[in-house]
Amino acid sequence: MNPNRRRAAVLALSIVAILSTLSQNARAQSAPRLDYTIGITDAVKHLFHIKIEASNTGGRTLDISMPAWTPGWYTIRPYASNVIKLQAHVSGKRLQMKLIDKQTWRIETEGNKTLTIEYDYFADNLNVNGADLTDKHGYFLGTSLFFYVPGHTTDSPARLKFELPAGWRVATGLKKSSEPNTYLARNFENLADCPTVMGDFDEFVTTALGKPIHIVVDPKGQVAPEAGEKLKEYVSRVIEAEGKIFGGLPYDEYWVLYVTGKLRGGGALEHENSTNVMMPSMPSDPRFVIGVTAHEHFHAWNVKRIKPAGLIPYDYSKEQYTRELWFAEGFTSY
Repeated sequence: MNPNRRRAAVLALSIVAILSTLSQNARAQSAPRLDYTIGITDAVKHLFHIKIEASNTGGRTLDISMPAWTPGWYTIRPYASNVIKLQAHVSGKRLQMKLIDKQTWRIETEGNKTLTIEYDYFADNLNVNGADLTDKHGYFLGTSLFFYVPGHTTDSPARLKFELPAGWRVATGLKKSSEPNTYLARNFENLADCPTVMGDFDEFVTTALGKPIHIVVDPKGQVAPEAGEKLKEYVSRVIEAEGKIFGGLPYDEYWVLYVTGKLRGGGALEHENSTNVMMPSMPSDPRFVIGVTAHEHFHAWNVKRIKPAGLIPYDYSKEQYTRELWFAEGFTSY
């Protein structure tokens, strides 16, 4: 290619990139925004309390929907059935709302551009795609817990604030805000993708290819000091080996969440910068968790960034069909 053609091609690509950025910014400015606060109504009864501050709503109605499934856990689940005492209000005045399908409510906004949505959520499902709350800990994956605005899962940022008992900490792949106990998500997909552990847990920090790696074991006290050092070594070695295959790590930091207890179902699930590995108890020999950790971490590329075309974009309202899981899962296992 001659120099003039090369310059023209570079200019054309630059113009496309600029127009794409401007278009994305315009969509974000016009999109409804939901900011979330998660607290506790009654831990013994497994009840979270969720408050959503909705802004830039526009129009006379606002639809809010609960996901019907979790990416990576390809099964329809009735998450919305755990929602209790759902209401919307403006300055204390209740707004009318109605159920329009099994997981979607329509709020009569009365022209208000800002409003508050509140509900309790029954969380007694300790599973990779679930939510669980006791007086000792909390756990959730956002797809099981949070509402979104249909058609706006990728174009509006969100904030998540935690109001938790004294002494409880938070472990999540979400980006920390400068505000206390507050995290930022670039959009709903990012918010829903980050599993979160709350309570008193063990955390071991190591590095891989210069990136911080957080290893969380919940509840605490299951890992002896020597085993903790081995766990850090094994996880770091696995991540470095996989990172070298791809020429580097695609995230700023990574969270490995080992969650144990009386499970409704075990397993593990991949995310952009984390994985949640669920099992009855933490084995005394860390080598027994490294195989599944290696598999889920490889998904940080294959599935989370190299996605089956049939799953782009995610449609949280219903099944999405693809014939490409042979590569997404099969090649990862290979």
